[in-house]
Amino acid sequence: MRRQIALALGALLLLQAGCERKPAAPPTPPAAPTAAPPEALAVPVTPPEGRFDAISNTALGVTGDMTGAAGVLTFAQGQSYGLVGEGRLKGSDPYASTKASFASLISVADSADLEVFKVTKEDPAKARNGGFCGKGVATTYLVTHQGVDIGGAPALFVMAFKGASAPGAASAEADLCGTFMYGPKAG
Repeated sequence: MRRQIALALGALLLLQAGCERKPAAPPTPPAAPTAAPPEALAVPVTPPEGRFDAISNTALGVTGDMTGAAGVLTFAQGQSYGLVGEGRLKGSDPYASTKASFASLISVADSADLEVFKVTKEDPAKARNGGFCGKGVATTYLVTHQGVDIGGAPALFVMAFKGASAPGAASAEADLCGTFMYGPKAG
């Protein structure tokens, strides 16, 4: 009987010891991956270089032919624009409150890669209408796409914007000044 009492007492002590144990700490979640600093993720965005013929009606009427070199776009009507890379967009990205895509503004594929440039210096010179956005209106951003036109020929598309913020879904629709198309100069 002593043996049975000792076993019962031992079992009781084990039970009591199990009840006093603190629950195990929950497993530590894995550390979230650390994001690389934005500058490490940025791929340089460089302005178009070379000589281009104006091929759309707006390019013919507003700027004339274009030459791009060393971050500056210079046009036949004398205007020039200093540019610095600001970022990238996809053609499918929405623009303004209408949420129309950038691709729909220039008739390119939704998968088109677009480059955003901040205008650092604008000299409208003797441009008939005063530059991309008109007389007395500062052009603040250009968005470009080098691809092909509807007929499959190489083309450079330029969208000019005014306003303080880079073009995007939150932009005012009226910030779009115009769209312009150029083709590489032959020879």
